[in-house]
Amino acid sequence: MTTPPATELSDVSELRHQLVERLRADSHIRTAAVERAFRAVPRHAFAPDVAVEAAYANDIIPTRHAPDGRVISSVSAPWLQVDVLEAARIRPGHRVLEISSGGYNAALMASGGDYAAMFTLQASGYQPSTATAEEAGW
Repeated sequence: MTTPPATELSDVSELRHQLVERLRADSHIRTAAVERAFRAVPRHAFAPDVAVEAAYANDIIPTRHAPDGRVISSVSAPWLQVDVLEAARIRPGHRVLEISSGGYNAALMASGGDYAAMFTLQASGYQPSTATAEEAGW
């Protein structure tokens, strides 16, 4: 796999800002807590095998393919992650179980406050190509 060219931090910050603004304009982001999470957590850190522009697109990031090329696992599209987080209404003191294959969604949830317990289970047998929340500083 080739390594994407280095991208300046200001470029990454601008891409993240543009994604948040698009999610707000489309009425996906409705609360300050979810907006703060999406502004704070670097999505590209959980998708190092794709260009940062792809990491901040409002689309899935494929992480696993079937032998015939079909996508069988992905980092969910940001609009869907926002909708789930808004619906979950996670608040300090809540106990959260996150079952995932990469950690980005767990990092979004953890960035929102001090929860009584935050548990993340990785999919069995999955070798993630993305960073874990801990590796990305969450």
